[in-house]
Amino acid sequence: MRGGGGAVGWLGTARVPVAALLLATGTLAAQEEVRIETAIDTTLITVGDRATMTVMVEHPAGWVVEWPDSLDASTVELLAVEVGPTTGPDEERRERSGASFAFTSFRLGEAEVPSFEIAVVAPDGTTDAVATDAYGIAVQSVGVDESGAIRDIRGPLSVPGSPWRFLPWIALAALLVAAVALYIRRRRRPHSGEVSAIPRAPPRPAHLEALEALAELERSQLLERGRVMEYHVRISEVVRAYLEGQFEVPALELATGEVVDAMRAAALGTRIVGGFQRFLESCDLVKFAKARPGIEESRALLTRARELVAATSPAQAVARDTDGEMPQRASGAAA
Repeated sequence: MRGGGGAVGWLGTARVPVAALLLATGTLAAQEEVRIETAIDTTLITVGDRATMTVMVEHPAGWVVEWPDSLDASTVELLAVEVGPTTGPDEERRERSGASFAFTSFRLGEAEVPSFEIAVVAPDGTTDAVATDAYGIAVQSVGVDESGAIRDIRGPLSVPGSPWRFLPWIALAALLVAAVALYIRRRRRPHSGEVSAIPRAPPRPAHLEALEALAELERSQLLERGRVMEYHVRISEVVRAYLEGQFEVPALELATGEVVDAMRAAALGTRIVGGFQRFLESCDLVKFAKARPGIEESRALLTRARELVAATSPAQAVARDTDGEMPQRASGAAA
């Protein structure tokens, strides 16, 4: 009987570490799990009105949520994405990241906010994904009262009395306007002995403006908040503004191909043109082809922008050859 009792006692003590192991495994899995909560403020809008969907992602501490800035939807249009601050961590080492998505629709009838995936990146580079809920939205026209009776067209309103009675008031108003204009003109006229023109400070060099704008963009948290497209739009605008100020190429108003043609027409040299062409095409892949480069790749693009500006600034003009090429030091970066 003691032998049997001993076996029972051994089995009873063996259950303790097994239960502890299962509990620890479940706790670890719960800590690594990514959860998502979604809600929408309304499911009935008028044409062009907004419906806002809020998304809250709960994830382990140190993980980064990559919020999408564009969606493939046929019946609704994504207007804006506002990313909120990350809160936490709590006692379980978990954080909460949130964002709001504003949608609208210009089609009457039933529309749908589709389900879409949100990537969550761990510190070691592994990626998990969670999907939002889909929501149906009814879109109705701006209210028009169709139940009222049809009314006759009203005739033109008659002006009581003779219109000549307003002539003195019109003349008085004209005199007041003329007096005010004469007073302002005399006030603006410079007095004798005064300098009529105030000298303006010379404009800042274009390369200094560009380098400061790139430094400000580098200090921003756009990449960390998942706003990859906005990051590439801003870095492209900085470089295009530099091309306008430095080479008088209207890059902000032209497509990339037209910018390249204008630079060639200005005889800037093949290396300069090729370096800026490859940079602008890399930005266009994100802006128009919806490419999703990583954070390090996006930061490397900012380094390329700095090298292009430094290599074509006035300080480097003496290092270019007679064909207008970039100096050899920056040719690899521009490539």
